[in-house]
Amino acid sequence: MRRISQLTAGLLLVVCFTQNLTISPSAASTSSGELILLSAAPGSTPANNSSSWPTLSADGQLVAFTSQASNLQSGDQNSVSDVFLYNRQTDSLDAITISSEGILGNGASYQPAITADGRVIGFASLASNLAAGDSNGLSDIYIHDRQIGKTEQISIAPDSAQPNGWSDQPSISGDGRYITFRSAADNLVANDNNHADDIFLYDRVTARLLRVSNAVGNSSDPFISSDGRYIGYLSQQSKAPEVWIYDQLTQKSSRIDPPESKLPGHYTLGPPVLSANGQYIAFSVERIRSVITYFYDYPNQKMRSIGSRQIPGNQDGLATKISISADGRWVAYESETGISIFDRITGKTGQLKINQASTPLPTSLHWPVLSLDGRSLAFVAQTNSVTNVYTVEINQDQSPSGLVAGWTSDGMGHPLAGVTIVAGMDHQARTAPDGSFFFQGISSRSITLTPEKKGYSFSPSSRTVSTSPGGAVGLKFVGLPEGIVEEAFKDIGMPYSRFRGCESPDQECNGSFHGFYAGECTDLVMDAYQAGVDFNIQAALERDFRAYPRHYYQWRDARNSHDMWRYFAYTGQVLPATEPYLPGDIVFFDWEEDGVVDHVAVISEVNSKGRPRKMVDATGVIADNPAGLATELTWKPFHASHTPGHARWLGYIPVKEISAPQDIPILLVALDAPGINLRLIDSHGRATAKATSQIPGSGYFSTGLGQVISIDQPGVSGGWIFIELTASEETPYQLGIQTIDLKEISANRIYQRKIAAGETQLIPVQLKTVEGKLKFDIPIPLP
Repeated sequence: MRRISQLTAGLLLVVCFTQNLTISPSAASTSSGELILLSAAPGSTPANNSSSWPTLSADGQLVAFTSQASNLQSGDQNSVSDVFLYNRQTDSLDAITISSEGILGNGASYQPAITADGRVIGFASLASNLAAGDSNGLSDIYIHDRQIGKTEQISIAPDSAQPNGWSDQPSISGDGRYITFRSAADNLVANDNNHADDIFLYDRVTARLLRVSNAVGNSSDPFISSDGRYIGYLSQQSKAPEVWIYDQLTQKSSRIDPPESKLPGHYTLGPPVLSANGQYIAFSVERIRSVITYFYDYPNQKMRSIGSRQIPGNQDGLATKISISADGRWVAYESETGISIFDRITGKTGQLKINQASTPLPTSLHWPVLSLDGRSLAFVAQTNSVTNVYTVEINQDQSPSGLVAGWTSDGMGHPLAGVTIVAGMDHQARTAPDGSFFFQGISSRSITLTPEKKGYSFSPSSRTVSTSPGGAVGLKFVGLPEGIVEEAFKDIGMPYSRFRGCESPDQECNGSFHGFYAGECTDLVMDAYQAGVDFNIQAALERDFRAYPRHYYQWRDARNSHDMWRYFAYTGQVLPATEPYLPGDIVFFDWEEDGVVDHVAVISEVNSKGRPRKMVDATGVIADNPAGLATELTWKPFHASHTPGHARWLGYIPVKEISAPQDIPILLVALDAPGINLRLIDSHGRATAKATSQIPGSGYFSTGLGQVISIDQPGVSGGWIFIELTASEETPYQLGIQTIDLKEISANRIYQRKIAAGETQLIPVQLKTVEGKLKFDIPIPLP
């Protein structure tokens, strides 16, 4: 192992806590675990150049960092900085800045960001060989998925154009779905004309790129909360710098003003950091050669100073890094004497100290980074004339309030929300959207944690931990939805089909009928989920529409297989067909290959590689199932070739309904077809499409199989909207046109047509008001 004791025996880290910022010799203290030097070559050979920018997984076992050293891995001959990942459990070090083919980047890579489980790592890079088409010669944002070995460029325009400006400072949500970054490019989204650096947000599920900031001046230093809802960043809206928080749910930004904003004179701000759910925010302010670190309770709008330091005349100003634990209890920051750690519960501040009994001694400790569970600390220090990256386990004094924390996931590492964690007789917690849970205030004792969720079995089924002296963190539970498959099996032999069904749910129909009786393949799926895990897909779909009326649904009915696909796509629970399957997954089929889902089934068995073996399916009468009754079928190659993906319910908690501003009339146009370009044009010649958004109040959304364009209050743009379709090949398509008024569908039409190769079809839509509600006409028949 790369223990520092192998290089310099006898080093000891101590965290001391006292009520004041000055550390007293008699302060209570506890010793840490072993100090580990990460930036070292095999055999603990010191790195031959500097390393920096560490970032940790939730439990601190995986640490990504940047290094200019060329001896950390054999074959590193690019003479530039790379991003490496150190695994503390296996004592291994791997290069992350590689292409999907395993080729090391040919340009400098830096600023890593890591997901909670360490599977996905984002970074900035000047390399041109990490992804096809990178020809701009500028720094771009990439992600590397360690599980599938894929590297892809994130900072790219919707029309696949390379950005025309520098991109850096990536930050990634705990589950890896959202990535935010800074960019000077003005061609990533439409109407970016402020001539300044902006903050962008990329959704890996919907492939949607959004500009978060729109300041007159530059914006920088984005940090996304682990649950992906909030993004903190710095912005120069006026002469004074400002901390802003963007809320994905409300799509609104709010400003946080430090006390210095009310004082005369100049001040500067340090990058903000957020707790896992965005409740707590920390940042620093420099004014008159003094740096103050602030801790802010966002919902309650309460701010307090937790540390300060004076800046000598020969040193730089702001602390370069602040870090916060998932629950917001611990905040690590740079202080006059090195690294300090603030405890929100006790109000005490501790100082990280190193026993000076041995040499060479790490000096100039800076850039502190805490793991989400608050138990591991990484930092940068000077040794042997270069900067190195270290990590250490900190046995922080958490009495009298013990901390118990961890997370739940499915069998593939995706976060599992809505799991109840029962802790003894008097404590319960529910896992957040990122799968995390924590308890505070548990007295020092032994306690048993038991995860519970209807239809799920967990491994382990329970865990007994001690909360003394500092609690228990990094606890993991893996849940599998066995109830879905069990309930699906009960439907085998039932007459699900388009043409056969029981006349009533109480009538026996070839045996005791288990659930739905109308006779659709989606009924089997809905039945299995309702009875198996108490998840009503139809009710969830309705809540989604109510909260987001710009989400197009053809019938607003989960019994329509394509509407079911849309629901899971909108909520980010669709996985591509290349991703491993689990029993209980919903598999979708597009038999006609026209972009419209025709059929669904429940996966019942997978092989060791996560590929399907069997599925429970309501096929109707087919060659493999002449009886037409629900059955378990063997997975065949033609199934694999006709599935666009599968859905996995991850305990998604429906959002609350969004009020008043969403009650406005909305026009929705949905195109389901591969290879056709969709564009809307208003009466003034303004257009909205995938790469442009000129029509006021318009938005673009991809469901993976189709495209949706919405226009708020379309009458403002005139009485006409023109739908333009273009295709390079002959393609069948399904076009849906819909108006929403007061959150109800006021008009709805579906067209199924074909478009010829090289053809452009222009469809006029005349908007009108009938009985006070927005509706439309198509005065010219579609081709």
